[in-house]
Amino acid sequence: MTTKEFIINIANGNLKKNDILNYVLNCPDKQALVDDLYWSDKACEISTGKPLVCEDDKILLIYDAINIICEEYQLKPLGEYQDGCCRSVLSIIEIPQDIKLRKFEIYLEIAYNHKLISINQKKLIFNGSNALLAYFCGKIFCGDRTVINSFDGEINCIVGRHNLLSRFPEKSLERLFGKKRLSQSRSQLFEKPEKSAPKAPPGTDIVDEIYSEAEKKWENESVR
Repeated sequence: MTTKEFIINIANGNLKKNDILNYVLNCPDKQALVDDLYWSDKACEISTGKPLVCEDDKILLIYDAINIICEEYQLKPLGEYQDGCCRSVLSIIEIPQDIKLRKFEIYLEIAYNHKLISINQKKLIFNGSNALLAYFCGKIFCGDRTVINSFDGEINCIVGRHNLLSRFPEKSLERLFGKKRLSQSRSQLFEKPEKSAPKAPPGTDIVDEIYSEAEKKWENESVR
């Protein structure tokens, strides 16, 4: 199978993870192969004048393959540090400029890998409730967290005390996820003076796991 055939098979969904790694195992220049994958939706073929891969859903499969290969062989994606932004599945998403931060992108990448978010027609889809999205965003930008209530054993949300930005960027997050009133959803997670603390929404454990993975990845990138 030639490199071109390999790329086309990935884009058509014909190769699983083991198939991809088996092919790469016998490739003498693995970094060059990753670079070819990286450019498959940009560089035009001489014969057709068009990129080898064009459709969004196929581009996502290419990016997934790049991540699989780079993780297995400790390689660096060609565009990882271009313009201070990692080349990933998120590169076809328009992230509002005020929240287009590398650290935030890492959280989104990990969430995508955990299938908490997906992409449809260049739109970011959050696969959970509005309450869970509010917790996800609040944890990233404000340090919100969960605690176990010592009285009843329920899991409750606690408002955070630090900010990735100087504020909770409600409007930009609503535009990114296509949701409304995220600040209201977030405020409902926390204790009100006249009421007992509401239960944390289902799925906060997944968000906490994503947060831990993202923090480790951010620390590793920061020391390079």
